[in-house]
Amino acid sequence: MEDTPGKSIKPIVLKSPLGFSYFDYDEIVILKAESNCTLVYTLENDSPVRVLYNLSYICKNYCNKTLYRCHKSYIINLCHIGKLLIKTRQVQMRNNLTAKISERCLREIRDMSEIKMQKT
Repeated sequence: MEDTPGKSIKPIVLKSPLGFSYFDYDEIVILKAESNCTLVYTLENDSPVRVLYNLSYICKNYCNKTLYRCHKSYIINLCHIGKLLIKTRQVQMRNNLTAKISERCLREIRDMSEIKMQKT
């Protein structure tokens, strides 16, 4: 199959109950575990997309500098963080979704934020 300029398959391909769902890294906001499935919250859809993979599979295959496993039940997109809520150990994303974060990840995100602040 030849690559056509301007046309390419999105980098994240996940099986859903109706077929396959395609996502770009920057359109995903939060991935939330639900039983053996995962709910994918994006910028474009008001309701989440259910995919038939667990978070471990998604993390193993797609986590990188952008997608970050912050809790056993959540993967977040670091580009869409709006607020870091330290007292409740949560992160609020730009579209007002919140995700829990572990103590270790809270420290890591706080350290990343401090490094960014020092560079500016």
